[in-house]
Amino acid sequence: MSASGEQAPRLRLAFILMSLSAIAQGFAFSCLYPIFAAMGNYHTQSMWLWISILLAFVVWSSIFRWFAQGYDYQGYAVLAQHVLRSKLGEKLRKIPLQLLSKNRSGEWNSTIAGSADEVITYTLTVISIMLYALVVPLTVGILSFFYDWRIALIILIIFPSIIPLYRWRKPAYDRGMSMMSKLNGKLNAELVEYTQGLPVLKASNCVAEQAQRLYPMIDKVQAAQDIGHRKGGKPNLIITTAIEVGLLTSND
Repeated sequence: MSASGEQAPRLRLAFILMSLSAIAQGFAFSCLYPIFAAMGNYHTQSMWLWISILLAFVVWSSIFRWFAQGYDYQGYAVLAQHVLRSKLGEKLRKIPLQLLSKNRSGEWNSTIAGSADEVITYTLTVISIMLYALVVPLTVGILSFFYDWRIALIILIIFPSIIPLYRWRKPAYDRGMSMMSKLNGKLNAELVEYTQGLPVLKASNCVAEQAQRLYPMIDKVQAAQDIGHRKGGKPNLIITTAIEVGLLTSND
């Protein structure tokens, strides 16, 4: 929040609106219980009433989410990113040249630009994912007490039980992210130096030689992404299956 600077109040408002959107979505999901009950009892009028209520909550959820994403769409995130990069640039000017010379210009560019992007650009996206993952099940679980307390207990027990699975998966996920961060940093360094020196490379007819350094780095990043997807498939399937089995059990 502090990294967003003067845009912090707008970011805080976006978080509040995103939370309201998640709560409204939880209310919408909770309307499925009376809808299915009305369908089973052939109460057409009651069924359409609850469908209308569900659609109303869906609309409200979309409206809240739309205004929350205005933080990104209206350029406030870009303004915060510009201020943060300016501050990082001022700090960079104070670093001794002996220390700067130990890394390539592309690596410094990757570190500074990447840090600003990670802190500012993806903040609302990551927070929205976390809010929906936490608030929606919690809302559905609490509201389920008004329909069937057994279903509510199952829902409120299932989702906290995902935490051990997440902790089991987290070390491998952190290793993968660390490896990808290093590879992306090296690739960014190669790309920056390649584009910066392209006029000189063309003049000296050395474009092909420099490209031979760039292409293998691209292949390494692609190979690392493929390995990450293959290794992460089974654990993600286990977690997803656990959630779905729990929900099916609660419906039974």
